[in-house]
Order: sequence, then C-alpha cells, then structure tokens
Amino acid sequence: MREPRKCVRKSIKFTKKKKLKDFAMLPNKLFQDMYALLVVLVQEINALNFHN
Repeated sequence: MREPRKCVRKSIKFTKKKKLKDFAMLPNKLFQDMYALLVVLVQEINALNFHN
C-alpha cells in the first residue's frame, strides 16, 4: 500500500529540483555582481590608503 506514495514523493522531489535549476542562475549572477563591486571597493580603499 505504500508504493504509490513513494511514486508521488519522487515526482514532487523532481519538480523541486527542476525549479531549483531554473532559479540557480539568479543567485550566481547576484553573487558575481556583489563580488565584483567588493573587489572595486577594496581597490579604491587601498588606493586612498596608499595616497595618504
């Protein structure tokens, strides 16, 4: 009697994985942009410290 329930759970897990793959690019792009801004900020701070 438990067999159909396992099938339902597998299909739900598959849909969750599919949705995660769709949104996987969004955090990666966000982190890349934030890291690029952080690198620029650190470079500007280092330039200010170097001149003083």
